[in-house]
Amino acid sequence: MAEDRWGYLWFEDARVVQERLRLLCVVAGRIVPLPVVILHPDCRLAAAGDVGRLGVPRWWAEERGLLLAGGPTVARWAAPGGEDALSRESLEGGVVA
Repeated sequence: MAEDRWGYLWFEDARVVQERLRLLCVVAGRIVPLPVVILHPDCRLAAAGDVGRLGVPRWWAEERGLLLAGGPTVARWAAPGGEDALSRESLEGGVVA
């Protein structure tokens, strides 16, 4: 698992849903609150229905169980200049669509 120099991880194909007045995010097969205040500045997820890359601090992802040992790798890190350092591995059956 790699992370950028600021400690952010990127999860692909995250989907934002709304439950009453809360925004939630479906990512890595889990439903978690959307942490608007601590998102990476380049993360564009902001409203119900948005789908894209979720950039969150490593500590936040760990606290919510998004980094499971032996599970599919869905996290990527953003290198300076916006280039991704790791390619996405196959997610056969590992993520809620």
